[in-house]
Amino acid sequence: LGVEVLVLAKHSFISMLLRKYICRRLLEYYSQPAHKVVGTTHASVDFSSLLGQWHWKRTYKRLYTQQKGMWLTPVELFAPYYSNVFANFVLES
Repeated sequence: LGVEVLVLAKHSFISMLLRKYICRRLLEYYSQPAHKVVGTTHASVDFSSLLGQWHWKRTYKRLYTQQKGMWLTPVELFAPYYSNVFANFVLES
């Protein structure tokens, strides 16, 4: 037994299995060029100058509106600190 969903396709609804719908959506997502999916930042954040959580959220929002991809990885958000911590972890273990 499978779960069926109604999907809007070109102004009409079609019925398909949920797993087939998810498979199609993932295929569409992962077949895109990487630069359309993963964004990049052009400047790093000076974390010592942030005045609290509200300041971080404002900075975070600005980073997302300036980048061209759909999302940012922790490496881009916390550059260069995230990469340094990760490299130290690998070296020590």
